[in-house]
Amino acid sequence: MALPAVTPFEVLANVGACWKRWLNSFELYLVASGIRNDAWKRALLQHLPRAKVQDIFFTMDDTTDGGYVQ
Repeated sequence: MALPAVTPFEVLANVGACWKRWLNSFELYLVASGIRNDAWKRALLQHLPRAKVQDIFFTMDDTTDGGYVQ
């Protein structure tokens, strides 16, 4: 069974509330897809929200151990 794609992240009002809702949807998608690899999770987290969120990711210092960051 193919899962529908995660919808792109859109800010409609409160950025924090929109991000929390989108992240919850993303996490459900990971579980349903059986994705457990941290590198894949991180790559999807950076790819799926689209360009506006990617711009933020790419300007941040990478202070993690390379794992999935919530």
